[in-house]
Amino acid sequence: AASVARNCRSRQNSDFSLVTGECATCDACTTLAAAPDADPAPPAKRARKTASRKGSAAPAEPPPAPPPADPRVEQVLAVLPELAAGQALALNVAVQRLREARLLGRNAPSTRFFAALAHRFELQPAVNPTRVLLRS
Repeated sequence: AASVARNCRSRQNSDFSLVTGECATCDACTTLAAAPDADPAPPAKRARKTASRKGSAAPAEPPPAPPPADPRVEQVLAVLPELAAGQALALNVAVQRLREARLLGRNAPSTRFFAALAHRFELQPAVNPTRVLLRS
């Protein structure tokens, strides 16, 4: 009856009863009064988009897997053992050895080669590099 009373247009009529929430003139109210045991269908709920909350009880994702080992890193370290020993190496010396080992093309820029392996090698200084180091 409460849901009908909210939707009843004749609440302002003298036939409307505040006690029962029904009126004699509205079709919905008279149908409800005739069958008081019948439950009216609940209104359909609209789907809502809700933002996920921080700290929710969602299962934690495992940490991302480490990137697969790049075979070029092992090849570079085999050609440049100073890097594996933790020493810095002059970039021009490293480039000469990499070209002799055919790991670096004749006209390929060394900065682009090491940028592809930036997760393992660092060029210093950042602008116009002169040294290469192995990242730990």
